[in-house]
Amino acid sequence: MVMTYEGSKLPKLSYVKSRLREVITPDYNKLIKEFISTLRHIIRCRYRVLVVLSGNDYVKLVGIASQLILKYIKYLSKVRKDVSKVSILHTYHDEFEDGKNMVKIMGKVLRKFASNYRYIPLVYEVSEKVLGTTHQVLVMDLTHDLKPNDLGRLLGVVEGGGLIILLTPEFNDWINFKTLFRCSLVVPRHPEPRYIFIKWVVRKLYEHDGIYIFDVDRGKLLKTSGLSKCVESVKKITIPENTTFPLSLYKLALTQDQVEVIKLIEDNFISIPSKYRRLTLIITADRGRGKSCAVGIGVVGLIMELLKFKNRVRVGVTAHDILSVQSLMKLVMKSLDVLGIKYRVINRESNVIEVKGDRFSIEYWQPTDIIKLGLDVLVIDEAAGIPVPLLHKMWLNFRRTIFATTIHGYEGAGRGFSVRFLKRVREDPTTKLIEYEMKEPIRYALNDPIEAFQFNTLLLDAEPDLLDDQDIKYVDYGEYEYLRVDPEYLFSSDGENTLRSLFGIYVLAHYRNEPDDLGMLADAPHHHIRIVKLKSGKIVAAAQLAEEGGIPDEYIDELLHGGKIAGNIIPDRLLKHLRRREFGKGLGWRVVRIAVHPQLQGRGIGSFLIRKIIEEACERGYDWVGSGFGVNRELLNFWLKNGFKALHLSPDRNPVSGEYTSLVIYP
Repeated sequence: MVMTYEGSKLPKLSYVKSRLREVITPDYNKLIKEFISTLRHIIRCRYRVLVVLSGNDYVKLVGIASQLILKYIKYLSKVRKDVSKVSILHTYHDEFEDGKNMVKIMGKVLRKFASNYRYIPLVYEVSEKVLGTTHQVLVMDLTHDLKPNDLGRLLGVVEGGGLIILLTPEFNDWINFKTLFRCSLVVPRHPEPRYIFIKWVVRKLYEHDGIYIFDVDRGKLLKTSGLSKCVESVKKITIPENTTFPLSLYKLALTQDQVEVIKLIEDNFISIPSKYRRLTLIITADRGRGKSCAVGIGVVGLIMELLKFKNRVRVGVTAHDILSVQSLMKLVMKSLDVLGIKYRVINRESNVIEVKGDRFSIEYWQPTDIIKLGLDVLVIDEAAGIPVPLLHKMWLNFRRTIFATTIHGYEGAGRGFSVRFLKRVREDPTTKLIEYEMKEPIRYALNDPIEAFQFNTLLLDAEPDLLDDQDIKYVDYGEYEYLRVDPEYLFSSDGENTLRSLFGIYVLAHYRNEPDDLGMLADAPHHHIRIVKLKSGKIVAAAQLAEEGGIPDEYIDELLHGGKIAGNIIPDRLLKHLRRREFGKGLGWRVVRIAVHPQLQGRGIGSFLIRKIIEEACERGYDWVGSGFGVNRELLNFWLKNGFKALHLSPDRNPVSGEYTSLVIYP
């Protein structure tokens, strides 16, 4: 889709102003009036407001967005003296001229009409860099793409009382638009994506409060925020009296939950009681609760105390991704600055990997490497993203361990962490275990409507069905069935509960999920969903299948010479390693995910689902069913007992899990 503008050069501000006159309708005036009224409520209550501007004229889009931001800056300067400069983050795609022009126009408008602001244009490819930062305004240019990961990552950087603006094509066009993300999902046999995910997002925008929708092409206000009043929820932070850690560290906390985490580290980690071999603190929280930051502050306080009786203190930090520990490292440095302690920073590319003082260090290491080190304290961030065998080694190898992990969302505490790991730690009499759940968001109020929209849209709060005694009896008597589920139905209002149930099973069973996985489920044309449903209607197992193979000869030649092809993982591996052309010709299903309800593991439901998938594959005339996974004994046994053969083992271990990747096939 080309966003319209008469001429190829950057339009002058006078032209932008003249185009905006076309939009000044009664509905536009209503939008402005209600928007200003809403600002009063959201600033008092630390909520965010979201404005969707839809249309195919980018000059009008950026013109109205700029107007809203100017009015926001003006209002904020009157009522909030604590914001010296309004931080405006504008994310866009620089490969499109209209995207670059919108950035230039907004920059011009702000320079001419605003003061006390900081304007930060940022391309989506590097948007991970803003994780852990805070802004008052976010503008997301979605005119050419909507990548679910971007929605999941960026909405959380806006603080309470902040403004979020989404720039989109006209909704009817947007729903059927070949976005960059959708184009990345197609494969040679299925060149046309499905058009489901954006339709789902649009429905959610209409369903949730705190959201305005304005059509700039027609000058029509399609939806008002529905947010007339809110309950003031700013909580006063109480710092404990007579703390061992310096008071200045506690003053860095933004919520009472963060204070409590710092105090737990102070009270429990300086010395280990003689009856215990080790101390373990497990912190759980939803996204955006500041758990990593609280641990960073607490670790600095702990180092200062340990240095009173140790010559040197070494703290190790690990996570499945180096980006996950940057917030912790940032608060480590801020805490040291507050205490006036000198340190130096070691970076790898743009990421902090070590903060080093005269007698202490806080070091990032990959999970497979950190277990070999001699450490005084080990911190594991986003612990649910690390395989259980490694978690066990970390817990057993070190005397002081802090595990922080997310409850919901795509970093969520999956079954492995909650059931297999945490259960064992709780039962160990030689471990002093402290558990704490953080609930209060650091940037906005607890009942923020935009977080509700984000969680609901991206299924960050998806949970499996609750099973009762009757459901267990249905399983015992084999009263369940195999069903084919249409993605169009799953993302409809009628099928949404089924979608949430099966995705809840995925989140609990798999330790690494992203919002993009939801978008793939919706729009990848070669992906299929199969479920196992009880007589009661509850979902107890789900599988995501990708059709692979049937590759044209010209692609096979390219693959044999080291080329790549989208969406054909198993044929690609087998062609490259076994050099047999027929592996590219045969058609089959790769089991992308298969998961069973956490209450029903080991009851044969997973094997039942696999058998049914194989039966259906035979009916379709497929040549194989296969899967790829990180090898451990439990998983390999599951596939082998169901008749699969291991055909390939990767030569290198995964740096996070320490596991080799295996491909299995049922021919």
